[in-house]
Amino acid sequence: NYDTAAIPTADGSPVTLGVADHLMAFKNDGDNQEAITAFLDFFFSPEVYTTFVDAEGFLPTTQSGSDALADKESIQTFLELLPSAQFYPSTNPAWPTTQGAIQQQIGTIAQGADPAEVLADIQAAAEGGF
Repeated sequence: NYDTAAIPTADGSPVTLGVADHLMAFKNDGDNQEAITAFLDFFFSPEVYTTFVDAEGFLPTTQSGSDALADKESIQTFLELLPSAQFYPSTNPAWPTTQGAIQQQIGTIAQGADPAEVLADIQAAAEGGF
């Protein structure tokens, strides 16, 4: 059993982690612009899109999808937090070091490491990481 909760922040403001995925499959100058537009309009129509998202276990990326799935208990917390989503700070020079520290150390909490110490170590890596 598990649940979903907001990520703790220094000031208590709600936040979740955003992910930047991209759908790219078409030429900008191709002969099929009308067909492409029709397909994307069809796919992202609320009925089709929410059926797909729900069947695949994804989170909706459109407002209409979020509205349509708002009553789905397993994703309610995610949907509430999506407007405050933050993305990885990939342009921050300290990010690669910070990411490495997170990946190496976060799992040690499950093995008995003190969470405060682990987070302090990650913070130290972030502050000295570039």
